[in-house]
Amino acid sequence: MRGAVALLVVLLTATAAFAAEDGAGPAQDVHRGDLAVMFDMGGVFSATPSAFEGIGIGGVYALQELLHLRAAVGIDNSSTKVDLGSGSSSEDKASTYAIEAGVNYLLMRNENLILYTGGILQYGMGSSEPEGENNDTDTSMLTIAGLLGVTWFFTDNVSLGAEYRLGFQTASSEPEAGGEATTTRIGTGSAAFLMGFWF
Repeated sequence: MRGAVALLVVLLTATAAFAAEDGAGPAQDVHRGDLAVMFDMGGVFSATPSAFEGIGIGGVYALQELLHLRAAVGIDNSSTKVDLGSGSSSEDKASTYAIEAGVNYLLMRNENLILYTGGILQYGMGSSEPEGENNDTDTSMLTIAGLLGVTWFFTDNVSLGAEYRLGFQTASSEPEAGGEATTTRIGTGSAAFLMGFWF
């Protein structure tokens, strides 16, 4: 959360400096029909109450001047190998795949800065495969979150942004050995370094 707050302060300060220049205008006018391809440098889903930290790519479409549609996909694969000595080792694997969709409503436009609110719905599936038999676990997650975000156009057609999210999540885990566990929680998070390319 501190990272997102810091980024918001930097963006606001930089925007004020650009706006103070004589003749400085918006670096990008977003109109109905405009489209952006978005990349999250820190994981497009790490901002939700989930633990997703993968690489994400998404898009934003300006349905109306103040209403934008959004969607994204992400993937997170990891492998941990431990040397047990005597020439033997143990390897644990984990993977998560997620999709999300939502809307942004623009609250304010100030020169190169856009402040917006909105909400997202996210669904994710994951698996954990520790070394050994009957240790695999499958997990599914459903998240609903409200958000407050900022987009800063520092040049033509390119933006940086940050978001703060508050959401509710339910996750269900099914170990291969049997049984099922369900977890629900309310949490907050931040997504920093959202980079967008607008068309």
